[in-house]
Amino acid sequence: MISVSIPGWGDLDIEYLVIDYNGTCATDGKLKEGVKELLEKVSRYIKVFIITADSYENVDSEVNIIGFKVLKVRKDGSGFEKARIIKELGPEKVVAIGNGANDVLMLKEASLGIGVIGDE
Repeated sequence: MISVSIPGWGDLDIEYLVIDYNGTCATDGKLKEGVKELLEKVSRYIKVFIITADSYENVDSEVNIIGFKVLKVRKDGSGFEKARIIKELGPEKVVAIGNGANDVLMLKEASLGIGVIGDE
């Protein structure tokens, strides 16, 4: 678990990181440089889930080497599915990171939602 105190807001006790795959930690279906090592460090403290609609149908071969839990969602309705997963984990324990329109509901649901701007 990671505990973070946010001045003027309160404390977060984070148990899970849910991170979108393509566009967030991968480009065109391939892991970005340095992501594997960073996620391995984070996974020492919290459980890491990579969430994806697997648009390039290669997430298993790319992420399998890391050993994180991959959660696949349907392409249609993926935004609702991603939010549902956050609810099931317990939103108060989740940090979510994403970059696309289908990540908005997930980011809103998590106790801390981080939107990123990248190449895609």
